[in-house]
This record gives sequence, C-alpha cells and structure tokens, in this order.
Amino acid sequence: MSQLRSPIIWRLTIWFLVLSLIPIAIVVMFIQRQVRDNIITTQLEIIRDHAHIYSARMEIEPDKEQAFAEDMMNNTANGDAFFLIAVNGTYLAHSNPEKIGRSALEDFNFDTLQKLLARETTTILDNENGLLIGSYRTTLTNPLAVSVGNIEENGGAQFFGPETSCCNYFSLTSGVDWRRHGGTFNPQTAGKTCEFRY
Repeated sequence: MSQLRSPIIWRLTIWFLVLSLIPIAIVVMFIQRQVRDNIITTQLEIIRDHAHIYSARMEIEPDKEQAFAEDMMNNTANGDAFFLIAVNGTYLAHSNPEKIGRSALEDFNFDTLQKLLARETTTILDNENGLLIGSYRTTLTNPLAVSVGNIEENGGAQFFGPETSCCNYFSLTSGVDWRRHGGTFNPQTAGKTCEFRY
C-alpha cells in the first residue's frame, strides 16, 4: 500500500496518461482536417456546378444573362454571386447590376483572374478572401460563367436549402434534359442530392 502513495508512482501514472492522450489528439486533429478538406472539395464542386447551370441556361435562352444571374443569386441559400466575364476580364452580366462593364480585377486579384480566364472550367479556393469560386464555359473564346460563394465560419457553406436543391432549381427553371448536354440528371435524387454525371 505504501507503494501507491509514493510520489514517483503518481508522477509516472500522470505522465502515462498525458502521453497516451497525445496520439489521440493528433488523430482527432488529422480527422478534423480531412473532414474540412472534404467539405471544401464538395462545396467547390457544387459552386462549379452552379456555374455550369448558369452557362447551360444561357445556351438555352441567350440574351438573358443578367436576369439569370439575379435569379440564381436570389434562389441560393446564401445569395451566392453569379456573373459572366468577357475574355478581356470585364463583367458582361452580374448579380449586382452596378458591376456590369467594370473590370473583374476590382473583385479578384490578378492571379485569380488569370486562372479563371485561362481555363474552360475550374474551381478556386480563395482563403485570403474566404471565397469559393467555380467557373464554366464550353470553349476558351466564350464568356466565362462564374459562381462565387463564401466559406462559412463553421467550416461549411450552404448553397441551396433542402427545399431548393440545385437539382430541383435547375429542373424547375430550365427544363433542360442533361443528356442533350452530355450528362445525366437523376430526378429521383432531386431534393436530396445533386447527381450530374459528365
């Protein structure tokens, strides 16, 4: 019994407990980072799909770019921004009409704008400004459809609420058959998940 009261045994027991918690803490931090990265990746894909939907709507009904940008902004849960950028970097349409005709350099740094304009489709995580950026166009000579959302403090962003998922929104507003655009749309998952396959 006198051995259990010894200060050395108590110290060793405490050190053992502390050292055994370190690997657990490392695993928890690793898992949190992986979950956050997966959430961000999924959100970037959703943002890119929003830009693709915006582009597809413009193909179906040309000359309504501005109306579509405002309509899609009003129908996203967080009011994501939608706009159309010309190959010279100016806004052709924007969910904030005051920006039409202005340079996109007012909102993006030079490197981000160059990345957007250099590709047909891309996703960019702008940690500096807390933005998720997705873009889509069919060719490099076409204007670029862009969707921008904010990174939420809780590690995630809502892009469409459950009552207006991107599948429901797209099918209700455009009536597009995704097979015509090289993909499939699964109406059985509408309202639950978005299933677009290319």
